[in-house]
Amino acid sequence: MPARPPALLSGPTAHQLGVRLLIHGALAFAVSLTIIFLIPEAQRHETLGFIPVMALGFVPFILTGRWWKAVGRRKIEELQHGYTTLTITFGQFHNGGGSHVRDTDAGPPWDYSGTWVLHRDGRVKSAPQPGYDPPGLYPSPVRRGAYELWTGASWTGHYTA
Repeated sequence: MPARPPALLSGPTAHQLGVRLLIHGALAFAVSLTIIFLIPEAQRHETLGFIPVMALGFVPFILTGRWWKAVGRRKIEELQHGYTTLTITFGQFHNGGGSHVRDTDAGPPWDYSGTWVLHRDGRVKSAPQPGYDPPGLYPSPVRRGAYELWTGASWTGHYTA
């Protein structure tokens, strides 16, 4: 862990992407509801077509899933550079989990005691405490040759080669 807070990576922070996810997700939900209300009209009018309207209704959910994963990728990038701008108590931004993973119904727990937590402008929110392993990618205890995401409290079952 660096002795001084690292500089922010270029581009949007994980926190900023998380805020965008919430805003875009709310808008996508509103669009989905609008489309759902169009389905009865689509069934009555052959010009709209039921199947295209149904397919269009899934687009916001697919986009929200992609945005969710983008937040997770950025969070991991930040962690690999010794800091995070987005703190969560439980959960993850990817599918995964294995039998060795300590998990809750809300997803794996996170502990940021071992890493720099920065505001979106780079100011220090909290400094790492000695004696804690920071969250990030480490050699997996169960998959030889793979790296696994450690939350500072639990393995996630998210692997990289």
